[in-house]
Amino acid sequence: MEELSKEQEILKKYLQAISENLSSCIMSLNLFKTISFISEDIQKSSFGYSLFAIQRLAINDIILSLSKIFEETKESINLKKIERYICAEQRQLALLNDSISSLEKYTLFDFSTLENYHKEIDTKRNGFSYKIEYEAFELLPFLTCLQKGVKKIYLEYEHDIQALKDIRDKTIAHSDKRPIDKKTTWDKVDILIQFLEHYVDMMDSIFFNTCCSGDGCVPYSSIRSDATKPSSNLLRLLEKASVINGKNKEDTIRKLSTSI
Repeated sequence: MEELSKEQEILKKYLQAISENLSSCIMSLNLFKTISFISEDIQKSSFGYSLFAIQRLAINDIILSLSKIFEETKESINLKKIERYICAEQRQLALLNDSISSLEKYTLFDFSTLENYHKEIDTKRNGFSYKIEYEAFELLPFLTCLQKGVKKIYLEYEHDIQALKDIRDKTIAHSDKRPIDKKTTWDKVDILIQFLEHYVDMMDSIFFNTCCSGDGCVPYSSIRSDATKPSSNLLRLLEKASVINGKNKEDTIRKLSTSI
């Protein structure tokens, strides 16, 4: 792989920061849901105090992680900062994966208006020369579609994003006497997370030709798999401690797999 340019290194650092917050959010959300799904069994055990404390900490991390990603200040690393950076440095940022077909799995973005052109490249493998042909797209039209997708999520979920920030500012970062006016739901949190999974996976694919999906079909699935291991480990521990049985564990795993 060719050495990355300074501009590519910066973009990679920004995307990594978003991905780390997203992964932490997924991990905490799965821990929160796991404990919720088996709360009745936990209440009957001697582990309730510790596990419900973990659940409260998980809620704080979910709110903090998402708030940082959807922040709009110039100082923090967030979606708007990445958008501004790419627009400013677009002449220095090459597309390492410009195939139209690579965008098909990112269904939360609308690429129906993205123009494509026929591209041919020569490559060598195992001493043989090959010609690869495919339908490609250019950076500027792609950025237009990307900006529309990001703008849409900010507009449609403006209330929910602001609710997360209010909870962060008034109950987590500060002990604020002012009431929290805006509220959101876990369903809306799931939607924001799914959007971010598509966003991070797509950006890594387009600008660095890397894959965050284990099967190449479901965006961000390999990183999500790693992020959900703590909740799986917790279930195994609780089964060994006889807090839950095998059926409880399997039912909880099934609920987790269909909750997002």
